[in-house]
Amino acid sequence: MDVYWFYNLYKLFFAIIYLITRTVIHGVDVPSYASIMITVLSMGGINLFSIEIMGQYLARVYNEVKNRPIYLINKVYESPKKSVQKQEIE
Repeated sequence: MDVYWFYNLYKLFFAIIYLITRTVIHGVDVPSYASIMITVLSMGGINLFSIEIMGQYLARVYNEVKNRPIYLINKVYESPKKSVQKQEIE
């Protein structure tokens, strides 16, 4: 998995801490602003994480569907063909 989701989680965590400390120190500017912002940021993070999991899954399925061989064959050895006697039906 990419590290991008971890970076977004890091930003989300500090955004939540910032909103809570600003609300505690300066008081409430707009009623329920902090709780709404925390909910919106959390849901956005969950959405991005879910989309990343689906993207990883689809990328693996796409690579599998390409029908690429697992290994390459350099040379094929064939056994000598036996002569087949034809029997006539009488």
